[in-house]
Amino acid sequence: MYKKVKGRFQDKTLTLLFPPRGNKPLTATYPELREYEELTKITPKELLFIWYVTFVYSGFQLKDRIKLAITEVWGDDISEDDKNKLVYDNWNADLRAAQLVFEKFNLSARMKSRIIIETAFQNFQEIIKLDIQEIKDNKNWAELKKYTEVTSDIIKQLPDMVKNLETGNGVGEIRANVMSGTGNVLNTFYAKMDDENK
Repeated sequence: MYKKVKGRFQDKTLTLLFPPRGNKPLTATYPELREYEELTKITPKELLFIWYVTFVYSGFQLKDRIKLAITEVWGDDISEDDKNKLVYDNWNADLRAAQLVFEKFNLSARMKSRIIIETAFQNFQEIIKLDIQEIKDNKNWAELKKYTEVTSDIIKQLPDMVKNLETGNGVGEIRANVMSGTGNVLNTFYAKMDDENK
């Protein structure tokens, strides 16, 4: 068992893919996840369990990742039979398929993509705010037509862009003490990392 350092990491900020928000299921917070059939075949708690195993505790041995994820998602509110079903060798095909989907997501690429989307959104704002009075005064109808076409294209792209901005393109920052548990499990995680780096 790894030592716990109570409260030490309660304010540590983690950058993760698809971090949970409150008690909402991941598929409600991140609608794009519903596009993957494999992620809709398991319960919201099972999906959260797979999320912890894949993204939060990737530095652990698999058996330890699973124990920590069970603690985060179910705490003590899980029977021994159900716990045994979550031992990796006992995972059903749906749990394995969901993990494979999560493993394909790339945090670095999504962070870069989020920056590109944010920059494009700011650039679009600057284009929309252009003063077209000079174009109108000069009766430059070709330029006015170009401006109208560009703004029309921007408006068409806005709904998808706003959705991506709202969800951070699946990337989010979260403090250890606002995970589904109290952060004690994460204390364990970082204490282990400290031990390894001594």
